[in-house]
Amino acid sequence: MHVFAHAVLTADGRYVLQHRDDKPGIAAPGAWSLFGGRVEVGELPNAAMAREIREELCLCVDDWRELWNVERYSEFVGAVAQYSFFEADISTLWGRHRLVEGQAVERFTYEQISGLRMSPVMRETLQRHHQANGARRR
Repeated sequence: MHVFAHAVLTADGRYVLQHRDDKPGIAAPGAWSLFGGRVEVGELPNAAMAREIREELCLCVDDWRELWNVERYSEFVGAVAQYSFFEADISTLWGRHRLVEGQAVERFTYEQISGLRMSPVMRETLQRHHQANGARRR
């Protein structure tokens, strides 16, 4: 089974998203997405997550919280894949990042995300995260 690890990154209460490159051969070309990628053989999902953030944003994030694992159909691999999601608040690191992969990195409120093009699993994850955080604040 294909395994992917992604991070729900927040900075100053906003979601940090990557505008994916618009080129063939990558997952969700031209869409907005959470940062992350494929878990390599022999690699743990949390190690893959830390590696992906270093590679894509040039940030070393040590304070991760595991959120959940789901299996969903991936158009990219043409099969069901496992997705591991993690969460980190990078408010203290924001501004030190350097985007290496993708067209752009931006911060969005949850309400702003509704108009963005993104894959169903990414949208579902953000919705679930937003709902869980609202329940925690009550």
